[in-house]
Amino acid sequence: MSHRSTISEPRDLARLLASYARDALQRVEEAAEEEDSLATIREAIEQALGMSFESEDGGRFFRSTLVQTLFYGVFAAWVLRARAGKPGRFRWREAVDEIQAPVLGLLFHELTERGRLRRLGLLEVLDWTEAALDRVDREALLKRFSEGEAVQYVYEPFLEAFDPDLRKQLGVWYTPREIVRYMVARVDRALRDDLGIDKGLADERVYVLDPCCGTGAFLVETLRRIAETEQASGGATWAESVRQAAATRVF
Repeated sequence: MSHRSTISEPRDLARLLASYARDALQRVEEAAEEEDSLATIREAIEQALGMSFESEDGGRFFRSTLVQTLFYGVFAAWVLRARAGKPGRFRWREAVDEIQAPVLGLLFHELTERGRLRRLGLLEVLDWTEAALDRVDREALLKRFSEGEAVQYVYEPFLEAFDPDLRKQLGVWYTPREIVRYMVARVDRALRDDLGIDKGLADERVYVLDPCCGTGAFLVETLRRIAETEQASGGATWAESVRQAAATRVF
């Protein structure tokens, strides 16, 4: 693909971003010996994910997660900006202002502040990424998927090209939203009809575990289903019910 050609296919964009991400990971690996450059962000990611990166494999996973967070954050911000129809060029330095997910925004802010990107040698890579996103035919690309699916749709081929082994370990396989909704609805109905649980997935006794979470599509749809049930029952605190479900019984 020419470095000046227009990008309209999600897979083409994913592969290009993955090539930049591999370069970024190599730079991060080279800087890994300087613990001070990564210690703060490592602690922030461990706290956000509720896990610790131990052993050599843990360190590798951490550095891969760091790079994924960076590229995921930039692309998510680009999608939100494109959906909003904001004019002008996208600037990766403004990405933190576009990110809506609190945890992702916190990690992205921690990663991009205090000259950390310069010390890790990532400024150049992000400038390449910004230039690539500027070449995207936004209308053509965003037509390829429904509202809210853009990041998930691109993430699978991105991770496939960036780190195929990690993709298999995490179970990142894109499933179309229609299939996700059908499968979650079937489970909800089975709980009601076969097990006599009137509220289905919204019942506090029901726990949901997705061992191959991947992009999280099934968990998101489960929470959406719970929200629908709570709202339909007239619950004034439906939002709190969804929050509690997400925090305690949807994994």
